[in-house]
Amino acid sequence: MLIKKLLFLFILISFSFSAYSQKEKCFADVLLQKRLKEDPSLAQRLETQERQTQNFIKNYSNQISSREVITIPVVVHIVWNKAEQNISEEQVRSQIEILNKDFRNNNPASAAIPNEFNNLIADIEIEFCLANRDPDGKATNGITRTQTAFEFIVDEYASNNRRRIKHDFLGGHSAWDTKKYLNIWVGKYTPGTLGEAFFPGVCSDEEDGVIVDPFVFGTKGIAANNTPNNMGRTTTHEVGHYFDLRHLWGSKLGDCDSDDMVADTPPQFFPTDGCPNHPKTTCSSNDLFMNYMDYTDDACMGMFSKGQKLRILAALNGARSGLLSSDGCQTVSASYSPSLIGQLDIYPNPVNNILTVDFSFDIKEELTIRLINVLGKVVYQTRSSPKAIQQIDVSHFPSGMYFVRMESGGASVSKRVVVL
Repeated sequence: MLIKKLLFLFILISFSFSAYSQKEKCFADVLLQKRLKEDPSLAQRLETQERQTQNFIKNYSNQISSREVITIPVVVHIVWNKAEQNISEEQVRSQIEILNKDFRNNNPASAAIPNEFNNLIADIEIEFCLANRDPDGKATNGITRTQTAFEFIVDEYASNNRRRIKHDFLGGHSAWDTKKYLNIWVGKYTPGTLGEAFFPGVCSDEEDGVIVDPFVFGTKGIAANNTPNNMGRTTTHEVGHYFDLRHLWGSKLGDCDSDDMVADTPPQFFPTDGCPNHPKTTCSSNDLFMNYMDYTDDACMGMFSKGQKLRILAALNGARSGLLSSDGCQTVSASYSPSLIGQLDIYPNPVNNILTVDFSFDIKEELTIRLINVLGKVVYQTRSSPKAIQQIDVSHFPSGMYFVRMESGGASVSKRVVVL
């Protein structure tokens, strides 16, 4: 009898794995494994990066609230073959709205989170804008459009494993500076996959970013009636990967010891399909299937956890730190041009006592000088003439990375400094 039960369980699990392998909604883990095979040194680099992430989490676990909201500039590259895939600006903006709701804990679905998980819910305090300024400083609506000859452009590779969708000369659209912009390509997959993203540090700069199918991007247009993936949560899920969040079941499907490297998310045996009732248990505790990093239907997703917030902030302190000094969200006005940025020197760096900020800008207005910690919180602020030498006593600040940010009339420039 025991053998029959074990055989039945094996068949059941095998069927579940088969079902999920045929319906791989997200391609992030597959991309990671592919890159690990292509680059033998990647595993060591990711191990080093993970140690840095865990050190950040250890040092800042009690300092994740009441900080300045970070705004991330987004460029959406629409690469289309059939006219219906050339989605409207309204559909694009509906996705940005969903990202802002989800990362600020304003998704109405969060009201239905079970009581046992309520204390885990986090406002990530990140917002997103469609870029107002392109890498050359010119005005933009943050959307590019490219017609391609490839029906399923996302699945097309060229030489050296280049993705065609991510390069002008291969039939797609090349990325904007991936250190300064979150690049999202919207293009057609063969049926089954909905989206993908590279984890930080996994790929080349020119291919870094997120890809989402146009039929699940946003809540308007061709996505509106595509139930159960019509509420923009595929993009939320993929942007989570972009900020180094893993699937709830970790890197190994069907193993309760597999870890997503987040302390407050319970272990999970495999992805969730549909919209189950709570409680649902696949390991030793109830599953957090309403989390954005599961495969639950869009309508039943409603939260990131506090532990996931720490991991996102660690990414912004590390591989994604260039986003913090991007001016992509700033509007272009007659009073601003890139040439307004002048000389900025900070020393010593690293510093343990007095930080000297030496600057000269060719403007008439006063400058605001801010010292911002890695959580986005302003810890020091003053006003100054556009040409001066300022000294800041940092001896009472916790050790870590900070940003000296100079702002005037919509223009800004930042430099990193390490306080010992």
